[in-house]
Amino acid sequence: TDLLGRARWLQMSGRRDEALQLFRRAVDMGLPDEHLFAALFAAGTIEKKQGLTHAAIATFTDLSLSPNPFRIRAYEELAMHYEHRERSFAMALECVRAARAIEDSAALARRQERLLARCSRAPRMTRRLALN
Repeated sequence: TDLLGRARWLQMSGRRDEALQLFRRAVDMGLPDEHLFAALFAAGTIEKKQGLTHAAIATFTDLSLSPNPFRIRAYEELAMHYEHRERSFAMALECVRAARAIEDSAALARRQERLLARCSRAPRMTRRLALN
């Protein structure tokens, strides 16, 4: 946990590369779950900010696959990626639906409404995927 404290300090100091290395080292050392998921989410956030898109998507996908306190936020990050970067509204919609199945919120409901509208304007194949 000292490693996590240093990683958070480096992150707040703007030294993201070093923070990411420490978060990853801490994860590799086998953190208890109470710290593991926070460290993974922090690593994913840094990866996203650093432009390491593939690494960030892999991290957020890992977080979305198992029950943990950051699962919904991971789904939200994935939904934003698919909506804005990949322009895959059907994939974004699936991420939002998965997050809402865990815990619903007004923000997720609004995002789902927006994505449904975008899917209805999208090509036919995308629309078919989203409406199923």
